[in-house]
Amino acid sequence: MFSVYEDICEAEGSELLKLNRVRDILDEQVFLDISESYVASGGRGGGMYKLHRLLKDAEVVKNCVDPNIAHTSTELGI
Repeated sequence: MFSVYEDICEAEGSELLKLNRVRDILDEQVFLDISESYVASGGRGGGMYKLHRLLKDAEVVKNCVDPNIAHTSTELGI
C-alpha cells in the first residue's frame, strides 16, 4: 500500500507522510470499517507484519477522498 501511496503523492505533487503516520491512518480506517487488518507471520526469520485489506470498493473510497484522484489513479494503473 505504501508504494501506491508514494506513487499517488508523486503524481499529485504532494509531500509524503512518514511511514508511522500512514500506519496510524490505516489503523483509523479499520476503526471506521473501511478496511480490515491482521498481523501475519513471515515464518522463521521472516518477522511479523500487518496486512490491510480494503472492505469497500476502491473507486468509491477514492471518490469520497477526492473526486479528482480517480483520474490520477487511472493513470497510475490502480
